[in-house]
Amino acid sequence: MLNEMKSESLPPLVKRIEGDLKAKILSGKLSPGERLPSMRKISEQLQVSLGIAKQAVNTLTNQGYVRAERGRGVFVEHPWVYRRNIALVLPNLDSEQMSDILRGAKLGMDNGSARMIVQAADYDFNEEADLIQGLNPSFVSGAIVYPAPLKSEIEKLRQIRRRGVPFVLVNTAFETLEANSFTTDTFAIGRLTFEHLVSRGHRKIGVIGNTANSLSSRERLEGANEVLVEVGLHWRDLPKVMDMVSQDRSQPWAEGQKAAEILLKDHADITAIVGMNENITAGVLRALQLRGITPGEDISVMSMSDMRMLDAWIPPITAIRQPFEEMGTRAAHCLQRLLAGEEFPPAWTRLAPKLIDRGSVKDIR
Repeated sequence: MLNEMKSESLPPLVKRIEGDLKAKILSGKLSPGERLPSMRKISEQLQVSLGIAKQAVNTLTNQGYVRAERGRGVFVEHPWVYRRNIALVLPNLDSEQMSDILRGAKLGMDNGSARMIVQAADYDFNEEADLIQGLNPSFVSGAIVYPAPLKSEIEKLRQIRRRGVPFVLVNTAFETLEANSFTTDTFAIGRLTFEHLVSRGHRKIGVIGNTANSLSSRERLEGANEVLVEVGLHWRDLPKVMDMVSQDRSQPWAEGQKAAEILLKDHADITAIVGMNENITAGVLRALQLRGITPGEDISVMSMSDMRMLDAWIPPITAIRQPFEEMGTRAAHCLQRLLAGEEFPPAWTRLAPKLIDRGSVKDIR
């Protein structure tokens, strides 16, 4: 008898009873307002001790699936009460990438028991930090967060974890933070970009971008440099105009356009230009257009990040497409597992980018 009681006290058994009751509620077998059998009856039906039955029902009460009324019993709650609030914290809502992450996250919340609350900063790191710090377990059950790639974000994320809000990261990972993260394989972005250029004979390659001190930026440059070293070049020797961060939200391409003018003026012999993100590449294209230079014919152009405008440009621009929608979906699935009580070690999952060859890189071999 003692051994039986010890085995019944193990958490997996409580989770099994809890899961069985929750499944009946979500499937409609137990209807809103319906009274549950007595604790003793539940324990007899499920062949567990009375203590185990009470523990499982108490957990469902805390989660809002059922409510206890003194002197009357325990009743199934209405669906609008027990739906979980899941926060999706993004740096903005204007870009295609954010839309893809949002769409993926909605697809990932596939059991109907969660309500997504989107919180977006207006391209302001401080505003987003405030949104992260404001996550509270009394309002949200968990969060999917796209944090700024800054070390200062790590402590904020640790704070909400201590507060009891589980979270999953998208498109950013921190080496010193144990968290489930879904990002693009940024090393592969750098490698794919420069493999495509080098394989077509390009050696005089101009780069416009930024030197953000984040792991993803470093990995992207390492991937590029690995290819360059194979043909006797090095990243540091490429003509570059860096630290291009747009200050004009209505014209996010403006800094890229200015940088392209500088690059073309100072390095007239380059055969290709790489934009390190889609807005920079848009600026490059505007600068070329004003000079009457045709991408893919007069000079090759490639982007390390894709957007629909690059496909619609005449001629279309070759780019690296990142799996933002998949990030959102995988993050949502992961968060649901955490909220269901599954225990698994945190992991950084790097998703593969894809080269979209639209013919804007000329073969000059």
